[in-house]
Amino acid sequence: MAGRAASIYGSGMRKLVPFFVLIGALTACAVSDRSDAGGEGATAVERSAAPIVGGTADTGDPSVVMVLAQGSAATGSAICTGEVVSPHVVLTAAHCVSPQVAPAGATFAIFTGTDVNDTTQQSNAALWHEVKETHYDTAFNVNNLSGGHDVAVVILKQGLDVPLLPINRTALTAAQRGQSVRMIGYGITSGTDTTGKSAGTKRQTTTTLSAYDAKFLQFYDGTHETCEGDSGGPALMKVGGVETIMGVVSFGPQGCTMGATDTNVASYLSFIDTYVAPDLATYTNVAGGGACDANGECKTGFCADGVCCNVACAGQCEACAEPGSVGTCSIVPAKGKPRTGHPACTGVGPCAGTCDGTNRTGCVLPGRETICGVGCNTAGLSACNGSGGCSKLPCPGNFACFSTQACKTTCKVDGDCLAGFTCKTGNCVSATGPSCSADGASSLSPDGSSVSCAPYGCDDASGACRVTCATNADCVGGAACDASGSCAGGDPPSTTTKSGGCALGHGDAAPTGGARAGAGIAVCVAALALLKRRRR
Repeated sequence: MAGRAASIYGSGMRKLVPFFVLIGALTACAVSDRSDAGGEGATAVERSAAPIVGGTADTGDPSVVMVLAQGSAATGSAICTGEVVSPHVVLTAAHCVSPQVAPAGATFAIFTGTDVNDTTQQSNAALWHEVKETHYDTAFNVNNLSGGHDVAVVILKQGLDVPLLPINRTALTAAQRGQSVRMIGYGITSGTDTTGKSAGTKRQTTTTLSAYDAKFLQFYDGTHETCEGDSGGPALMKVGGVETIMGVVSFGPQGCTMGATDTNVASYLSFIDTYVAPDLATYTNVAGGGACDANGECKTGFCADGVCCNVACAGQCEACAEPGSVGTCSIVPAKGKPRTGHPACTGVGPCAGTCDGTNRTGCVLPGRETICGVGCNTAGLSACNGSGGCSKLPCPGNFACFSTQACKTTCKVDGDCLAGFTCKTGNCVSATGPSCSADGASSLSPDGSSVSCAPYGCDDASGACRVTCATNADCVGGAACDASGSCAGGDPPSTTTKSGGCALGHGDAAPTGGARAGAGIAVCVAALALLKRRRR
């Protein structure tokens, strides 16, 4: 180390314009003009970050993340690598966050994508995570790299739902020298990349442990190694069959062709555990109902609505933090709205959907039984269309309006019907062809006779009985539309022919008097309720 030209991998990184907006574009790579000393006779070169030397693109390893330090246009910005060691803690290198090296006044963020140059990933807010604070070993000195202590942590505001990488907690042995080590980082692919064009892609390579001491791990393979931008990234060796963090990338010879040096994490557990131990104790393996940010924190394996839940509980109308059942996935009560974090119901005003107290997976949208807009007038009835909107539709059964809020449900004279329809035995029928009854379950002939369509409903457009179905709304009597397009189940079809609608007393005029008017409206509302079975 001493006497070897060294660069701090990650101290410079590429300029991003703008550097960090959680969902903004990250463009322009450029070499920073900053320069810091690093070690005896060393020159710390600030350069755009890029991937592992001699490696391949890594689309996995979700626990290895990018650490971004956003500076100003004058100071530049930086990219390093880190690894998730507890839900809220990312392990990295001290020089990635220390004001000795990091851009002055930098704002930090974590990127969990695999390529920050991919515009789709750049604009994906879910891949960007806010940082609460950073801490580094204060014994670190950029002017004395051989002194070690190049270790730091980044504390997240919200926990990450990724596997936690274990940290080596025992001293290395001679038997581990020569063993395979996997390295992962977002650094440059070659020390000759002075513009940082290869920066920002997660890559991996495999090498072997060449040497070690209490402070450092040494890797002499110059064709498979780390470089600028990989700082803070993990050196993973299998211990008991499990990949374990043995070191984090620190520094190496300028040019990235003569090996690299990692911090030996087992020697800095007192610093690391200051932040990792309480986070694990507080957030890992929380019992059902306990507060959480990520699945990995819960014994159940599911974090939903901010608490550890018995199941995933991702349905639109279910939640795991309902009063009286916290920790157990429950259906949102009837008329309730989806809880925060679940998709909102569609629809506007009185036609907006709500949870119905029985359906976990989605909202129920009001149909023609719900009046909206101007209500009922000569143009028809303004009612919800079952898709979240308000539509002007003819009154069911082709009746005229009973009031501004309801349609008639029977007739005595032609005036009780819409224009073009005639009153026959209590039903409004077309003089030229069939029409549908008010409940949508029968087809009415011009002579006033009624034929039951059950188990199918009547088609409003033609006035004839349907013979196939597309949805349950095309069926009546409790029947359901099956995969073959047939209405099956429900009440047996009626074999009688009937006339008339629901008796309101007087079809030619609205009832008068308190009791009479109230009864009329109640009957009308009951008839409208039947329309839930009709296709809208």
